[in-house]
Amino acid sequence: MRFQHIAIVTATGKGLPVAERVKTVLDKESLETVLFAPERYGQDVSTLRSGLSPFFAENFRKFDSFVLIMSLGIAVRSIAPVLKSKYEDPAVVLVDLNGRYVISVLSAHVGGANELTRVLARGLKATPIITTASEVLMRPSVEAIAEKLHCTIHYPQNLSKINAALLDKPADLFIPSSLHVPAFKPKGIVKLHRIRRLEKLRGRLAKDSVSILVSERLPSQDLKLPCTVILFPKKIAVGIGTRREISKTAVSNAVRSALKHIKLPRGYRFILATGNVKRGEKGIINASKELGANLKFIGMKTLSSFQHKDLALPSKLVIREIGVGGICEPAALIAAERGSRLIMRKKVFNGKIALAVAEGP
Repeated sequence: MRFQHIAIVTATGKGLPVAERVKTVLDKESLETVLFAPERYGQDVSTLRSGLSPFFAENFRKFDSFVLIMSLGIAVRSIAPVLKSKYEDPAVVLVDLNGRYVISVLSAHVGGANELTRVLARGLKATPIITTASEVLMRPSVEAIAEKLHCTIHYPQNLSKINAALLDKPADLFIPSSLHVPAFKPKGIVKLHRIRRLEKLRGRLAKDSVSILVSERLPSQDLKLPCTVILFPKKIAVGIGTRREISKTAVSNAVRSALKHIKLPRGYRFILATGNVKRGEKGIINASKELGANLKFIGMKTLSSFQHKDLALPSKLVIREIGVGGICEPAALIAAERGSRLIMRKKVFNGKIALAVAEGP
């Protein structure tokens, strides 16, 4: 899931029971949440001290998602001064004071508000309200395709035009045959093409064509693509920590389960990362070969000194055994490089294998 750090905000006592229900739903999804409410309404909450507008001015960039329990009008007026763009703003979802409706308000596709709305609606047994045109008309959007393929979007200035076109007609989706991204054919996109080289596109696209291209590099400037966006595959890294002498089969099965959990398309290339202390573990080494993953060993000093907002509190047990507070989460984030974030926090498989997954920009 794209949302990992979620602020749940209510400004009234009437909203607190619903806010607590929201927190319970998200906790069951293993998502990190912080509940904000005025101090007088409870001791187990973070204090909302100075009103909604000052709160958002201070905290809007500190979380990747917000769930607001209040009226829509109050929510819109409170967040309006801090908004920048759909590529920077966190997801904002609203739940009414009775918990009957869950509304996707902001950053529907890019930020994941639509997905968060569905998760909450299921958990609260509420009605989801999603108003983006592609969702209402059951058509694909470029952002949804990019999310499915774990890609970033280049040429975002063309998004509005392409998404509008996709409401009426299919687009051409081009995937180079050398790229380890599986064929993907979302509903409404019926022209799927495999190509050897980007330059092969020259002359194949009509002036009025709508194109989505998956690529690991930009095409040459003289390609002169018409209405086009380019999707770049993100760097995916699976951090792993295991007990000694773990088997190849156990590692392979656990990693496959983790990749299934994050819905990574089959065939997508990824990195398997761990600490230098695991350099002699044949189970990890052989599993990486079987999975077709690049294996990266990271120095223990690097792991122990690494800091990131996504990291869980260090494990005292792991510190005693190997001298660092954890391996899988920092290893994943380091391997996915600067700007990465955890899309799956530490999960333990079969009581022996700890895995975390990070996604680079």
